[in-house]
Amino acid sequence: MIDFKLFPGLPLVVLDKNQTWTGDSANIIYWEDVGSDINVVYLPLLVDKFGDELKRSYISRVDRLAHKVVNGSSTIDTLRDKNGFSFWWMSLLSEKSPWKSGEMFSVFRAMLLEELLSGFEGDDVFLVSHDTKLIKWLSKVTEKCEKSFTHQSPLGNKTSTRFLWKRRVPKTILSILFVLRQISRCRKSLFSKPAVKPITDKNYSNICTIIDYSVGFEPNKLTEGQLQSKYWGELIDKITHNSASMNWITWFIPSKEFPSLSALLKAKAQYSRQSSNRLLVFEEFFSFKVLCRSIKRYIELRKKAPNFRDIIGCSSDVMVFLEDDWSESVKGIVATDACIRYSILEEALSALPEITSGQGTAIYLYENQAWERALNFIWKRNSSHPIFGFQHVSGKFYDLRPFDGTESERWNAYDESPLPNKVIVTGEGAYKDLVAYGFPKERVYIAESLRSLYLKKFNFNALSERNNTNLRTLLVVTDYLSSATRAQLKLLSEAWHDVCESFDSIIIKPHPSCPVEDILEEYDLAHEGKIVVEKRSLDKLWSEADIVYTSNVTGAALESAYMQLPTVICYSSESFNMSPLRGNDSVSFIASALELKKAITGVNSSSIPNNYICLDLSLDKWRKLLNFS
Repeated sequence: MIDFKLFPGLPLVVLDKNQTWTGDSANIIYWEDVGSDINVVYLPLLVDKFGDELKRSYISRVDRLAHKVVNGSSTIDTLRDKNGFSFWWMSLLSEKSPWKSGEMFSVFRAMLLEELLSGFEGDDVFLVSHDTKLIKWLSKVTEKCEKSFTHQSPLGNKTSTRFLWKRRVPKTILSILFVLRQISRCRKSLFSKPAVKPITDKNYSNICTIIDYSVGFEPNKLTEGQLQSKYWGELIDKITHNSASMNWITWFIPSKEFPSLSALLKAKAQYSRQSSNRLLVFEEFFSFKVLCRSIKRYIELRKKAPNFRDIIGCSSDVMVFLEDDWSESVKGIVATDACIRYSILEEALSALPEITSGQGTAIYLYENQAWERALNFIWKRNSSHPIFGFQHVSGKFYDLRPFDGTESERWNAYDESPLPNKVIVTGEGAYKDLVAYGFPKERVYIAESLRSLYLKKFNFNALSERNNTNLRTLLVVTDYLSSATRAQLKLLSEAWHDVCESFDSIIIKPHPSCPVEDILEEYDLAHEGKIVVEKRSLDKLWSEADIVYTSNVTGAALESAYMQLPTVICYSSESFNMSPLRGNDSVSFIASALELKKAITGVNSSSIPNNYICLDLSLDKWRKLLNFS
């Protein structure tokens, strides 16, 4: 797979983040850093280069762990409850989320490093790192390869110990604290039943259940008796205009609009007084009975769970990096949260007559998070009507959450998993990514991208008029992840001299969840006169941009390419390339200040295929799926 030539007469040196080699000539491999030196190996860049092979391998490895037999039973069967639901499906390993797992990226880099070591004909391997997992693993691998291993402790401070206390506190204590926090948040629900507003429409098959998160609501509309959400756009009006009754259930997530559960419940009460439709919050169902069930499930899960070392077999296996993920999944906060959410879902769905009678269609936001597996299992246990998952953002290559096995080995991986009847994707791009890696194509349906429909209405004449002016503006779209935003603005500061000469103004559009003022201050950009931090929405800013510079996670890059704006995407060395435009040759991915300088002077217009995003304003595909006129 890797064609990089290593010199057998030189030692192989692995350097962790920000480390340097002061010894004699060597084969240098960077574990985390990225750059443009062609004489060294940057593992993060190789992960992106060989993503196809690595992705298939990782999915297959996780699938094998699920079916590894220990003491006469596979992992997935060992973790089943009396109803047949396996808590394997709610584990971090099964979820495969790059955002939740701290070590998935390490496994990908380790797969590459293992291959490099297998082809290395030299004898000596050095590691400069504080990472104890990497040290232990590389020690075992070099021993297996019969090579000399030397570990050198780097000079300077270790990695931040800000959250080190969490690793030292026993998982049981952390789980108890998590439960106490949940009790405090939902204390009003513990000894009271939620008021389930009856729906007057007795034709339950005409009821549409929507399941999502509270952060999508528009609070002003909610208190006026109208349900509008950024996730669903115009679809809600189409459903209600079709005389269908709405049954909306949401998970509470603290936000600026609803900082507490009580604030959300207050707005919900105002809505319920003015609307004939039903709105419920899942946390309302966290009763004392549900609490007891959750604790019982947690205790049973801890008793059943096999030892991780028994599952992976040996400590030189690259999957050893996921040991903490496994521990969290069977006895930590992740396990506790899984037991609570499963119990809440069980209680909430059993309280709704249209579901227990086996009727009515459901749609939920599909991100393949752990609770979604429980939702599908419980829904299908109660209802014969379909449940659909809506992937509301375009697919990302390294978002592995949808995949349960590879095409060659999956035999029944998807048949036995609790999945929606259909996964609704927003275009051909997301469709192809799913089916290319084994997801059953008969379960994938393309429908309109509800959040991006405004692009179809966009005034492209404004862009043309903008291109005819002499003023040049760089639009910087940052991320909700602080790490991605920090990496992006760091490169901007390092290339500032060239950026400042090339543009008359630099507009920075931050994500609402990640303010940029402190980061700009850190990189000495806060007082630059050409920089303006904008709060206006992106649809108001596109017409002012000549070039767009985004993080590698935000979907804004996709919208920028749709409008054929020159697009530069910052690659972060700390994790995967999560851009929906990965593999698109019309955009520029940059990993250094030098590459950013070149990109802003030589980047061309970006583009995506016409069918990459589905933008039919009539919502014809949604109409056909949900049977409304």
